[in-house]
Amino acid sequence: MKPIRTKLSDHLEVNGWDVVRIEHEDLDLWAYEIWELASRWAPKAPWPS
Repeated sequence: MKPIRTKLSDHLEVNGWDVVRIEHEDLDLWAYEIWELASRWAPKAPWPS
């Protein structure tokens, strides 16, 4: 059985999201970890002029 973290990452990837990074250090008490995601469907910055 896969851990929930792996399942979540797999579902995000299938639905057009990439996990850029997962932070564990120096977080507030309410946060165990923070996931930064990037959409494969959205335009990438910098925006064209």
